[in-house]
Amino acid sequence: MSEKLKKGQRLRLFYAELAKEAPPGSLNESRNLMAQVMNRIESSYALDDPEPMTIPELPDWRNAEYGKGGAYIPLINGAIHINANGAAGFYDSYKKHYAFTLRSASGADFVPKIDYIYSLEAAQARCKTSMAATSAKVKENVEKPIPTDPSEMSLKKISWLDRIARFLKLK
Repeated sequence: MSEKLKKGQRLRLFYAELAKEAPPGSLNESRNLMAQVMNRIESSYALDDPEPMTIPELPDWRNAEYGKGGAYIPLINGAIHINANGAAGFYDSYKKHYAFTLRSASGADFVPKIDYIYSLEAAQARCKTSMAATSAKVKENVEKPIPTDPSEMSLKKISWLDRIARFLKLK
């Protein structure tokens, strides 16, 4: 059993372990590598932490484009900036510098976008769009007729959206 470490210690260990990994070759590879290493660290050293650290998925409303083909992933104490080639920088908002940078598989260094400004308004708009799309999907499922004859009922698994839609229709 591993010892419990504080978040700052786990973050330093995360950077050290990430540096040992084969460099990523793309935006998705970079994010997935980070998530795997973070999960490994957290499952070993954040034993009782009710909120273990995670690396958010790329298709998340909080994330934004960072340069051409890159991603900006906001975190509680900073952000992850990933170039399209997979090179990344972990920006520490408290210390106002990159705490760690990761080269790409091609050997390219992370290139920060100096004039980049994260737009909270754009993130909120993405959130509303995401919520509207989910609402439309639920509404679409609510309007589907509910079969009453057992022979009409499908034997396939029912998705959670279908379950919610059916529940709402019965209320």
